[in-house]
Amino acid sequence: MKNKQVQKQAPEEKLGYNLLLQNAADLDVSQDAVNKLLRYYTDTLGWSMNQALLYTLELFENGTIAEVKSWGKTED
Repeated sequence: MKNKQVQKQAPEEKLGYNLLLQNAADLDVSQDAVNKLLRYYTDTLGWSMNQALLYTLELFENGTIAEVKSWGKTED
């Protein structure tokens, strides 16, 4: 059995992540989608977790996530 590495978050990162999840829940965005965005910013772009959290929060706050989410909806 392999040991799972537990990545500890700084307190501000934990608070930011919780706030991000609340914003996501308000728009019915899955936690998986949020995690994929964060992984993209950290793993692909090499950003720190704090940078990724702040930027993703900004995307929720400025309406970008809501706009992108609306692209997949069709009008009746």
